[in-house]
Amino acid sequence: MATHELWTISLLCCSLVTAVPLSSFYPYGSANGDTTLGAFDDVISPSIATSVPFYFYGNAFSNLYVNNNGMITFGGQYYNYFPANGAPFPIATASGIVATIVAPYMADVDNSVGVGRVWYRTSSDATLLSKAKSDIPAALSGDNFTPQLLLIATWDQVGYYNKKIDKMNTFQCILVTNSSETFAIFKYADGMIMWTSGENQATLGGQEAQVGFNSGNGVTYASFPGSLTTSIVNIASTSNVGIPGQWVVRISSDIITITAVNQCAPNGGKGPCGQACTDNGGGSFNCSCQTGYILTGYICVDINVCSFNGGLGTCQQICTDTNGSFNCSCQSGYTPIGNNCTDIDECSSNGGLGPCQQICTN
Repeated sequence: MATHELWTISLLCCSLVTAVPLSSFYPYGSANGDTTLGAFDDVISPSIATSVPFYFYGNAFSNLYVNNNGMITFGGQYYNYFPANGAPFPIATASGIVATIVAPYMADVDNSVGVGRVWYRTSSDATLLSKAKSDIPAALSGDNFTPQLLLIATWDQVGYYNKKIDKMNTFQCILVTNSSETFAIFKYADGMIMWTSGENQATLGGQEAQVGFNSGNGVTYASFPGSLTTSIVNIASTSNVGIPGQWVVRISSDIITITAVNQCAPNGGKGPCGQACTDNGGGSFNCSCQTGYILTGYICVDINVCSFNGGLGTCQQICTDTNGSFNCSCQSGYTPIGNNCTDIDECSSNGGLGPCQQICTN
């Protein structure tokens, strides 16, 4: 029986959510040192040798290939423009066709018109490594995961077979490794996942786009919801990390699972939040604060109640701010009642004399 992922989770999806903006993509293009596959159809990069290994289904690889048809392969090139004879995952490596596949959007891309481009590079830039660390939830990676190398592949405004550019797709795959663990980050640009298959694919034995991971052993794989159907376009408005159009998956394990991340799980149930974290399902979460604090980002900041009314806050005489609260106090000769201060009648004792010998005036 083929090993695959059974989806029993609810994903973030509704009519109002959109995919990630291009501003959240990792920088790409010639200005950022990328290599392009050029204006061709069914083209594959030469071997991309890496100084740090990437792990996929438990195996280490130091040579990767970017295929213009929406995939990255390990250890060799996958020549078919789509699963052989239209077959879905799992695909077995055979006859020199290496099928260890990471597929952010595996479909019949056609760049031969010269409009769209496929870009790629490796990077150990400190800023980008930091961005990758923040993109991978601690619930997936643990607090000690420190990225060492990235492979950044970008499909920018790519059309589909046969030389069609009336609809275009823009998406990005970032592979992140620390030499022992590897994660895949998929990003789908806002409003830029428009097509799912090449023209007249039914007559060519083709299928709708497929998103997922294929081990190459002919048995083990993981496929995203909607793969091989027109609903795969929803990949741009769904997520397992609470950010519509962004997906993060650990791909170094023997079995790859695509599940929603409970981002509240780490840090004693607080996740990335300062005080309280609520898991909403589908990788989404909310941070909240105790009374007396205000939420700033993920952090809870003390509300200084004493900062208004001339430093008195709601107090009549003296206000002292404390963490999440405040105290009212009174000047000498007064006693506190709630937030107010009441005069102490020192003459009320000793028969109206108070501390005086003959006459006491309060």
